[in-house]
Amino acid sequence: MNGIYIFSLIVISVIVMIIAISKFKQHPFVVLITISILVGILSGMKVGDVVTKVQTGFGSILSSIGIVIISGTIIGTILEKTGAALTMANTILKIVGKDRSVLTMGITGYT
Repeated sequence: MNGIYIFSLIVISVIVMIIAISKFKQHPFVVLITISILVGILSGMKVGDVVTKVQTGFGSILSSIGIVIISGTIIGTILEKTGAALTMANTILKIVGKDRSVLTMGITGYT
């Protein structure tokens, strides 16, 4: 395949992902999997190889970061259910001021 073709394919894929997620409100996971399969097929790979590569890539990502994601999700759910996240946000908002609400959200998300 031509390098310009592959580069164009990737740029178009990113644009399609952004539009599908932001404008059409599609779930990012579904969009990423669909686009990755389409890019594989359009770049000349066999369908079976594309599916295998997507499964392998997804599996290796989950094996290395899955525990962190699951732990973060559990902690976030606990913070939400107990009201701790709201308390943290209100405390930080008092410290930085109401004019800097964006900063408050950033700090709350970081902690």
